[in-house]
Amino acid sequence: MKITFIQALARVVCGICVLLLPIGVLAQTTDSVKTYSKTQRLLVPAPANNPESLLGDGFDAQLKKLDKALTQPSRETAANEYKIEAFNLDDEMLLQAYMPLFGIAGITPQKTKRYSLVRMYHVVKNREISLLTADAHKGTEKLIATRIGYGFAVNLLLEGDSTTLTANISSKLLAIGGDMLKEAAKRGVHGIVLTMGAESKTKGAFPSAASVQEFEKKFQKGRPQPILIEHTVMNEFTSKHIPFDDGKIHAGAWIVRSVKVQVEQRKPNGSHWDPLLGKPDLIVSVEMGQTNYNKSKLYKNSLTADWKDCNTHITLNKGNVLQVSVIDKDPEGDDYVGAISITTDRIFGTYEPGQEIYLTVKDDKSAIKSAVIILEKAPKK
Repeated sequence: MKITFIQALARVVCGICVLLLPIGVLAQTTDSVKTYSKTQRLLVPAPANNPESLLGDGFDAQLKKLDKALTQPSRETAANEYKIEAFNLDDEMLLQAYMPLFGIAGITPQKTKRYSLVRMYHVVKNREISLLTADAHKGTEKLIATRIGYGFAVNLLLEGDSTTLTANISSKLLAIGGDMLKEAAKRGVHGIVLTMGAESKTKGAFPSAASVQEFEKKFQKGRPQPILIEHTVMNEFTSKHIPFDDGKIHAGAWIVRSVKVQVEQRKPNGSHWDPLLGKPDLIVSVEMGQTNYNKSKLYKNSLTADWKDCNTHITLNKGNVLQVSVIDKDPEGDDYVGAISITTDRIFGTYEPGQEIYLTVKDDKSAIKSAVIILEKAPKK
């Protein structure tokens, strides 16, 4: 879905779609609140109607009076600033500021959802105002507009639930490159594109561009327009923090999606697996503690068991040991191949769902060469 930023702002009753992004001194975040420090700078998208009138104005006043005449002296300077950024709307101030934009995009923000933004912009001109001239607002306003950036920008607003839109999803999209809108959809994340003075040359796409030169190859530029308003924090304030899942595996219900085991060519004592010099007939088990959760089919005459459809439901908690055991099925009596394990303490906070996890702790008699498992989140009941 794509909406031009001018169309979006024209349909906002309250006047301004605000996007706050800390730059310079970063906001400090605890588990419950984010603190915005004095002199910290914040960026918001420029409104469609006379953004110059907002210079020197306080944030609250901007929302009420966008048609105020410019009363503060400003100066214009040339610029050549290109940035590509990814960040989360991780506190209530940011989320509340985005409410008008959500309405335009047909999104109703929900507590179970999370929201992020990827944007690329090229500033070619600035209009600035000295904070010293904003005497009337000293001691009262939290934020005062101090600079307008003119140029070109494209924004990708991301929406997903708390398990799909994790804290690092926007940075992952940047790292992958290509069409970020398409990559977001693959991950179950909804994307909305807003453009400001530039359109993608590939219809319906949001390609990444690491430089001005790349941006100009992939986007058709129009005339420079107001794209950003920089604010300065005049008085420290806090906003309630919105926690994001870090995208890692933690305690809870999981599915062992697959297990792949490779065993040594011979038994630990050096003898062959089969009297006729054949390979073992492997059966793999997924275990934790004294519980055997599942057994695989028989992998005949093979040194590898690639159990792709393991699909074993298991609840993982701190201190558990997840183990894979292997036997060599034999009519005259099964041979023990070995066991290999990993503690959940090594998994939690390190691995992501869908990532290969190598088990490393073997027992003394193990003939297992390697074992890899993949976990995925169990669906909520």
